[in-house]
Amino acid sequence: MFRKVFGILALAAASAWTAAATANEIRIDNPAVDGVPVDWCEAYGKGCGWTGAHAFCHDRGYERALRFSVFNPGRTYVVGSDRYCTGPGCTAFHSVTCRMTPGQAAAAVSRPAAPPPPTS
Repeated sequence: MFRKVFGILALAAASAWTAAATANEIRIDNPAVDGVPVDWCEAYGKGCGWTGAHAFCHDRGYERALRFSVFNPGRTYVVGSDRYCTGPGCTAFHSVTCRMTPGQAAAAVSRPAAPPPPTS
């Protein structure tokens, strides 16, 4: 279980994070645990869709989910149940856009942009 929790916490470093349309949103693309897409249910077969998206955002310290997209990869990891779902009915998040708290949004805005990569 520790490995799964650590993997979830490492999601911030491993996922592709993109700036969303407004300063108080953050979009998380292709969330995965140990390379397996995160299921859209909060627990196995329960709390799917918006409930799962809100739980996903809350677990990362964000206020709530604003939007999400899904796909059916055939195998997902259900975070709240610490188990895998395998089969055509397993749905995973392709992306989740979360609303940041006011403090998180202020910190994101005040962070300087990364310099462009050096050219050779």
